[in-house]
Amino acid sequence: MAGRPAAGRHRAPLPRARRGRGPVPGPRGVGRPRRLRCLGARRALRARRLRRRTARRVQPERPGLGPAAAAARPAGRRALQVLHRHAARVHAPRGGLAHRPRDGAHAPVLGARRPRRARRGLRALSAARADGHRHAGERAQPLHGDDEMRAALARNELLSYRLLYFERGEDGAFKPPQAYPHEALVAVSTHDLPTLAGWWSGHDLQVRARLGLYTSPAQLAQQQAARAQDRERLLEALQRAGLLAEGAQAAAEAPLTQELVEAVHAYVAMAPSRVMVMQLEDALGVLDQPNLPGTVDEHPNWRRKLPLALPALAADARVQALSTRLAQLRPHAPLHASAQPRAEATVPRATYRLQFHAGFGFDDALQVLPYLQRLGVSHVYCSPLTRARPGSLHGYDVVAHDEINPELGGRAGFERFRAAARAQGLGLLLDLVPNHMGIGSDNAWWMDVLENGPASLYARYFDIDWQPVDRALEGKVLLPVLGEHFGRVLEDGRLQLRLDAARGAIELHYEEHRFPLDPRSLAPLLHSAAQRSGPGLSAALQSLAEGFERLPARDVEVLQARLQRAHDKEALKSKLAALLHADDAARGALQAELEAQDADGLEALHEAQAYRLAYWRVASDEINYRRFFDINELAALRVEEPAVFEATHGFALELAAAQAVDGLRIDHPDGLLDPAQYFERLQRGYAHRAGVVLPAQEAHGRPPRPLYVVAEKIAAAHEDVPQRWALHGTTGYRFANVANGVLVDGAARARMDRIWRGFSGQAQDFDELAHDGKRAIQRSSLASELTVLAGELLRVARAHRRTRDYTFNALREALAEVAACMPVYRTYIVDQPSPQDRRYIDWAVAQA
Repeated sequence: MAGRPAAGRHRAPLPRARRGRGPVPGPRGVGRPRRLRCLGARRALRARRLRRRTARRVQPERPGLGPAAAAARPAGRRALQVLHRHAARVHAPRGGLAHRPRDGAHAPVLGARRPRRARRGLRALSAARADGHRHAGERAQPLHGDDEMRAALARNELLSYRLLYFERGEDGAFKPPQAYPHEALVAVSTHDLPTLAGWWSGHDLQVRARLGLYTSPAQLAQQQAARAQDRERLLEALQRAGLLAEGAQAAAEAPLTQELVEAVHAYVAMAPSRVMVMQLEDALGVLDQPNLPGTVDEHPNWRRKLPLALPALAADARVQALSTRLAQLRPHAPLHASAQPRAEATVPRATYRLQFHAGFGFDDALQVLPYLQRLGVSHVYCSPLTRARPGSLHGYDVVAHDEINPELGGRAGFERFRAAARAQGLGLLLDLVPNHMGIGSDNAWWMDVLENGPASLYARYFDIDWQPVDRALEGKVLLPVLGEHFGRVLEDGRLQLRLDAARGAIELHYEEHRFPLDPRSLAPLLHSAAQRSGPGLSAALQSLAEGFERLPARDVEVLQARLQRAHDKEALKSKLAALLHADDAARGALQAELEAQDADGLEALHEAQAYRLAYWRVASDEINYRRFFDINELAALRVEEPAVFEATHGFALELAAAQAVDGLRIDHPDGLLDPAQYFERLQRGYAHRAGVVLPAQEAHGRPPRPLYVVAEKIAAAHEDVPQRWALHGTTGYRFANVANGVLVDGAARARMDRIWRGFSGQAQDFDELAHDGKRAIQRSSLASELTVLAGELLRVARAHRRTRDYTFNALREALAEVAACMPVYRTYIVDQPSPQDRRYIDWAVAQA
């Protein structure tokens, strides 16, 4: 939209209205009598309702309109140049919808009757001045004279817009990706066409039928049959491209899966075209297309919203998985020579660790950098820098992996520290925590899991057993946070309901802890609050209560239902917040209802949640989420999932690719499912971001290692760190033992042994003490973990007739003894054990 002309600038006279000559070419409502403006508005409204035309204005069949006429007027041409001086740099959609051809609503957009040079003129008025930019012309449907138009686009260096839906051969089959042109922008769909989920399910056809956009039921049936055939053709194309397994045609009537979404986008990504566009609606499985041509109020595109807020998009598993797949397939433009990344890792000469916390931030560390430079170290080894729980003294209880801890000085403080370190010739190493996160009200992912249980979009980020042996915990998370037994805490009034009116949320509080409530469980509270209110307010509260009741349950497995729940609960909470803000009586009625809850009411509300609050001592027996050892406040992450890896490592890898840090120290990789896969992903993630082309392997058969990576690994003296790990070594525990040995007189061992036995009264040797210590830990701190493993072993035993009679207790005891006899921290079996793993297992079984 154009604003007012600048003061003092010449303004070209606008065409004057003439009675009885219809709409005047020019800005709407400018330069025409008021009566004619009202008449034109009524005519336009009537025409849109009756003919359902996509044009926003009625344009009678008369000369003087369109791009050719506008470009012929010097003043109009100058105005268009000013208005389009920035817009020419970006994609301009649907060049023909704003100007209807004379043939009426059924004429094709950009039809042959319109001069091709004029059609191109509006787009290219000032595009020649936008040096270094590419322009895309949207091809929303087949054009008249396609070959001639494509030649014109190529001459003017415009990218044609190629959509999967329309790129077909004469037989209707989808064109292979290799047939797409290089000078093109490719996509699956656009905002004016069905989303992939809507297209696959035929939802768009049903919407058109509901809005009366079909002339007869036969037309709907015909298009449904054609769509079914198109689904089969698409599956055939994906299979030919090697993106789906044999026999995929049988899935043509099945629901759209994440695997199929990724395969369709991978198909388009394989095209040699310059640019590919991915719609967020397709990544999130949205059914409704943003805009439905032929409608105005019936399908208001200005009300269409994505199911997730912007902060949640980057962490969404589907978006991350699809983005990762596309990033692997699409080529990358080469970097300028001055910005070429390091082809080889920068190996530190010596490091010095700085432990950051709120009392020692980035600006405090500036004071010690000159000393470190004089000391001769090459790199500052930084403790974890991402946001941790407030007041953390160590930083290993990370709650957000994508931001620098504000307690240390935030991103600005980090940049000052980094620049000062570089000025002193010092590099940086970053301590990374992939195995676990700090949990509590500071962790948005964890709070979402507590609110929604298995239906949470982050439920699969954490290693939670949603179906434990104790069926009372099915679909719940055990939270061992209470200082006493649950009943005593409840009856003493230490569990309280509190209203957060600004967020439209009700939470359960215990001391410094707060726990969200399942949105469906808010309905009884709102119903009761409605009974305390007047008629008007009562209806509003009842309506909200019914909305919360209609939310999908926590045990839904269908992705679309989980998305719907995530979207609708936030919409309902926003409505509740708006009501509480606008009406003090509503807030008072709801607050009174919360205060009226007795112990029985609170217990019933607690039972309806996706968690169970428990006495902290029960954790060793019943906890059903994997922890960092026996620390309840640190929950383990499933980093083996690509989406979780990207969400937790993307920020650190971006820092490394930007050469803000020279390497990574990985904390506790032995807690991960597959460390070898993890280190490979780490190196590939860095290489992808930095533009490094990885070789198949380095010299001596090692995997490629363009980024310096070391692991905090406790290795026995007789153990070798697997050579297939893409890292440069461990953090030095073994070296520290060797260095400390220099200070120990080995000849004094016998005397020290006598002193130890006399002081402790222990006559056992170290190996016996270590074995007994392992068994003690199994019986206490790690009892629940042992129970979970024994349960898994029981399922394996029951699957074969030779082992089905082994009991749970016998298997649990055998598993515990074998684990206590293991001579190493862990094995690394994925598909098959390595010779080293097999040797350690055989040794442990023989000793047990």
